[in-house]
Order: sequence, then structure tokens, then C-alpha cells
Amino acid sequence: MKKFYIFLAALSLIAVLQLACTDSNSEDNEADRFFLGLWEGIDPLDGSTVRVSFTNLDKDDTIELAWTESFFTLCEGANGFITGTGTVGEDGILRVDEMITCFNTEETLEGIGTYEPVKEDGIIIVTSPTSPELPAIILHKVSNTI
Repeated sequence: MKKFYIFLAALSLIAVLQLACTDSNSEDNEADRFFLGLWEGIDPLDGSTVRVSFTNLDKDDTIELAWTESFFTLCEGANGFITGTGTVGEDGILRVDEMITCFNTEETLEGIGTYEPVKEDGIIIVTSPTSPELPAIILHKVSNTI
């Protein structure tokens, strides 16, 4: 009978610890979850359509980005692809180390993108601190909430 009570106490302790860990992780990842999904917008520089996918496949603090446009001015008007990874800071802004690959020249360019959420409007404002002359892009979420 004594073993049963020890087993029950250990099981209860595991449940309490798991609950505590789940609560702290859900608070930490709440900002991350806002970004997850598919977003669309228009690049005001050239009028191309923008599609950005944010994922967190490893369920860690790193968010993965995949970005396409109907064409890239930086790629001489041809197609390209942007990939990157980043984290959400304490200020709620996602900062991503990005790499643009131009399909026509296979040239790659590196930069940093900042993704500032405006939660009450359900949008993200995208800017590039490495290229401040580029206009901000407004993204609207087109996928269901995760």
C-alpha cells in the first residue's frame, strides 16, 4: 500500500510540473503564435504581390520565414525567394536574418527584416533596417489562426 501512495505522489508531482512548464511556454510563445501562418501584401516599391509564410517547425523560439513575390526589383524584375530565421524580442517585434536568392542570376543578398505586429488591426509592418530607404510593406494574414 505504501508503494501505491509513493507512486501516486510521484504521478501527481509529474502532472504539476508538466502543467507549470506548459503555462510558462504558452506565455512565451503567445507572441510567436501571432506570426505563424500565411500573410500577403503588396510591395509599394514595385507593386508586386508578396506572400510570406511563418512557421515554427521545431516548436522552439526560432521562427522560419519563406517569402515569394510575383517579381523582385532586386532580381532585375525576375523571380526570387527569401528564406530566413528569427526570434521575437521582448518588444514583440520579430527580427529575421534573411537571404534573397534571385532565380535568374542565382545571386544571393543578405539582410535583416523586422516584422512589427499591429495586433488590433491584424497586420504586420515589414521594414528593413539594413536598407532603410525601402518603403514598409503591410502584410495581412490570409490563413486561419493557429
